[in-house]
Amino acid sequence: MDLTHSMRLRNILLTTAALSVLAVQANANLVVNGDFEADAFPVGSFAVVPPATLTGWNVFGGTVAGIGVGYLSAPSQELDLSGITDTSGSGIDQSFATVVGQQYLVTFDVYTGNGGSIGAKIDGNLIVSGIDSPAVRTPYTFNFVASNASTNLAFVSEQGHITHIDNVSVESVPEPASMAVLGLGALALRRKKKA
Repeated sequence: MDLTHSMRLRNILLTTAALSVLAVQANANLVVNGDFEADAFPVGSFAVVPPATLTGWNVFGGTVAGIGVGYLSAPSQELDLSGITDTSGSGIDQSFATVVGQQYLVTFDVYTGNGGSIGAKIDGNLIVSGIDSPAVRTPYTFNFVASNASTNLAFVSEQGHITHIDNVSVESVPEPASMAVLGLGALALRRKKKA
């Protein structure tokens, strides 16, 4: 292999590595404490979480309940947005840095009961309403496009009763152009290896 081919191969490798690092960083969870494991809740029971005491999140509309492992078959710690008094209108929110025009994917798990349901808001606007999953913990997703350099995500108990939420994640959706460049880099590497 001559020096020119060697330098081209090195540049392709460096570009592909840099894009791979950027893709991984772009897909990191932007939410702090999305699994609600940063605070200790009693095993097999629950604890009242007063406003402003939940790591990474703000509590609004009253209190929420921190659910310990095993309570109502919870496989891990999670939150009941309706608190211990089955209140509608209580919930949590968190703001995080975003890029204007970038698309993001929100994922979370829900478990509701007795008619409970959850709403999700972006920057105060209701995006999804009536989220429920009676008797089975179910993953939900939705996308949004950021309109500000900081975005606020909120979850609210709409119908009270059991409104558990867990494993909240927000990740940027890779742009097709970035994925195409990664694909071209991988293709170039394969062609060089065959030569």
